[in-house]
Amino acid sequence: TLNSNASIFGAVTHSAITVDGGASGLTLGGAMLNGSAGAGYGVYMKGNVTLASATNIGWVFRNSTADAVITVAATTFSPWFIGSDNPLLPMNLVVNSGKTVNVAASGAAVSLYYNNISGSGTANLTPYSSYSTYVVGDSSIANITLSSGKLYVGNGSTGGQLLSGAVANNGTIYFNNTVDYTSAAVISGTGAIIK
Repeated sequence: TLNSNASIFGAVTHSAITVDGGASGLTLGGAMLNGSAGAGYGVYMKGNVTLASATNIGWVFRNSTADAVITVAATTFSPWFIGSDNPLLPMNLVVNSGKTVNVAASGAAVSLYYNNISGSGTANLTPYSSYSTYVVGDSSIANITLSSGKLYVGNGSTGGQLLSGAVANNGTIYFNNTVDYTSAAVISGTGAIIK
């Protein structure tokens, strides 16, 4: 378990670790390396955690508490996956300006759940294979990419809205919300939209 309100810039090598950024925050700026890859190789995050290195070979980045806020500050962040595979514990994700996160870049054989997604960067929310991506909170991130697959906005009740941003949709976006709202998002691409 890493507990600190400072920054850690050395390499971290292990099969599973817990990172607690607390209220003050913790930056992981070094390479995240492990001996293999896949869902069993996890970084479990609590509090405010910033991921500043693009070298994250084979890692899964999950939140272990509902109030965790994960900020991506690496130019291109493409781990095994980053997100929550637990629908009861969706991840809060912030992507900084000029940064891109590919949430399921290495083949996450799970559906991924997000609460609030924000920031001035780009979130590639394309799921792996037949799985899906869910945003059950509010999304105000500047850019969303959906290259294929399904993106559900909403939790089947009153929660979850696509508030703003540019959305490149080449998959299918499902608005899964029981209330009407006005979205300022600009959606383009060849994909479908279903309400």
